[in-house]
Amino acid sequence: MPRCGNFRAMQSTLRVPHRERRPAPRTLTVLALGALLWAAFALACTDREASSGGPDGPDGPANGPYSAEEVASRMQRAIDEQGAYTITAQQENLVLPAWGGSDGGTVTVGASSGGLIAAANLHRTGDGDYGIWLRNGQGYFKRSTCRDLARLPGGGGSVLSPFVFLGNDRIRTASHLSLALGRTTLTLEIDGLGKAEISYDPVTFLPLQLGSLTATNNGKPLVWTFADWGEQPKLAPASAEFSQAYERGPGGNPC
Repeated sequence: MPRCGNFRAMQSTLRVPHRERRPAPRTLTVLALGALLWAAFALACTDREASSGGPDGPDGPANGPYSAEEVASRMQRAIDEQGAYTITAQQENLVLPAWGGSDGGTVTVGASSGGLIAAANLHRTGDGDYGIWLRNGQGYFKRSTCRDLARLPGGGGSVLSPFVFLGNDRIRTASHLSLALGRTTLTLEIDGLGKAEISYDPVTFLPLQLGSLTATNNGKPLVWTFADWGEQPKLAPASAEFSQAYERGPGGNPC
C-alpha cells in the first residue's frame, strides 16, 4: 500500500490522457476499479490525518497498550517527578491518624531537604476549621479561632498520610489493579482508602480525580481532585512558631 505522502503522485497517474477515439469497455473497467481504489485510499488517509493529534483517536485511548500494573507504575513515576500537588477534598468524616474525623478542604503535599512537607486547611468533623502542617516529620495545627500553634502528641507525623502519594510507591504497590473498560480510569485497593478509582491524563498519567465509596466510616462518598502540580506547600507559621509549639490534641478548648 503506498504512503499517504505519495497520494498526489498516485492521483496524477490515474488521469486518463485525452484521446480522439472512445476507450474499449475493458479499459473503462480497469479505470473504474482504479478510481474506486483511489477514493478508498484517500478516505483512509483523511481519517488517519484527522485523528493523529488526539490521545483518544480511533485506535482507542492512549493507555491502550498498557496493563493496569504498567499504568500504576507510570502514574507513580509521574507523581514523583512533579514533586508536589494539591488535593481539593470533598468528604465527610474521613478519620485521620491522631486527629479524628475530617470533612472537606485542601491539602498540599511536597518535599524539601528535610523530607516530606504538607499544608492543609480542613474542617474537623463536629468541631471547626483547622490549619494542619507537616514539617520535619512532626504534625502541627492551629484552630481558625486560635492564635497559638500546637504540636500533636507523639509527633503526629502521620496525620495527613492518607493524602500522601509522593515518594512512597503507594499507587505502584496497590492491590486489585484493573482498568475501567472504555475509560482512562485505574481501579485499585489502596492503603488507607480501600477500594478506589483514579481517573488520569492519558498522556502524562498524572491523576485527575480519586473517588472512593469505602474510605469514610459513614459510607459517604469521597472525591479528591488533583491540581497545581509542582507547586510546593506554603508553611505559613514562622520557624520560631514551630520550635515553640506546645504539645496537645485537637478539639476541646484548643486556645
